[in-house]
Amino acid sequence: MQTAHDLLHLTGTADRGWSRRSWRLAWADLREGVSGWEVWTMLGWNEIRRRYRRSALGPFWITLSMVTFIGFVSLLYARLLNASHPDYIPYVAASYLTWTMIAAFLNEGPLTFVGWTGYLQQMRFAKSTFVMAVVWRNLMMFLHHLPVVLVVLLWFGVYPTAWTLLLIPGMLALLALGAFLALILGMVGARFRDLASFTQSLVTMLFFFTPILYRREVLGEYSYLIDWNPFGYFLDAVRAPLMGQPPEALTWPVVIAVLLLLGTCAFAMFARYRPRITYWL
Repeated sequence: MQTAHDLLHLTGTADRGWSRRSWRLAWADLREGVSGWEVWTMLGWNEIRRRYRRSALGPFWITLSMVTFIGFVSLLYARLLNASHPDYIPYVAASYLTWTMIAAFLNEGPLTFVGWTGYLQQMRFAKSTFVMAVVWRNLMMFLHHLPVVLVVLLWFGVYPTAWTLLLIPGMLALLALGAFLALILGMVGARFRDLASFTQSLVTMLFFFTPILYRREVLGEYSYLIDWNPFGYFLDAVRAPLMGQPPEALTWPVVIAVLLLLGTCAFAMFARYRPRITYWL
């Protein structure tokens, strides 16, 4: 009887379309990739070290830029929107921290496999290992910046409440979103290299169509412009618990629906195109 590991490394010709074998191999790849945590944690850490090699402050440059952004932008927009600093600055801090993680998943998604071409072409790795590496790396960056935001929240009198416990499912939903985006965008990005440039432009546009620097009610009758932005709901699922508040009524229904849709699409695409990823590289 063949194990998942045996199925993963079968060397026969790739099936065209979907078949039982393609679904079975995709599931085996996911199982091996997720269970191989030693590999993807190492890859994630190595990528962080590579990015900040010979840098005096390393990842603290990003933290410094985040503090600068929160400080200057909060003061400017608080005046433009006639908002109270004790309410507005914690809101922007929690929003921007969460948004940086969403933006990282969108920006890095198309490079999920392209960035590890050497590994994929020379060694046998479960493809999903590199998806997990992307998720792990951005989780570490989130946790690296989190203490700064917590200090801002506490400074302005925002303390944990019972609603803060929802931060756990909120983070799990955000990590699942990142995994599905990395898988989908990674496959498309391996086939079409222009996707990386497109997502960077998309992230810039989405920044202004996501309630990061303003609250939804500020738009009044035009609030429908951001109601169709699914990332706003993921933002609220993490931001609201960080601020000790309940998420909006539609947040979790939309989050669950988006995750089900993305998860189904990601697995279906992975089952069909997984054998082709290496050839596209």
